[in-house]
Amino acid sequence: MDKDLRNAFSGLSPGKQREYSEYIIEAKRDETKQKRIEKIIPMIKVGMGLNDKYKNC
Repeated sequence: MDKDLRNAFSGLSPGKQREYSEYIIEAKRDETKQKRIEKIIPMIKVGMGLNDKYKNC
């Protein structure tokens, strides 16, 4: 894990950190876990929560 990603993840609220952790853990296959990680890295770096895009609907 790179330093910028680690700092960005640490800056998230505990609830957002938990959302991301559960999202990865719920995947059964390693391939799925890897795809999910690749998907969420840019979101974490900008400080966005996993479900933030649905909050202002």
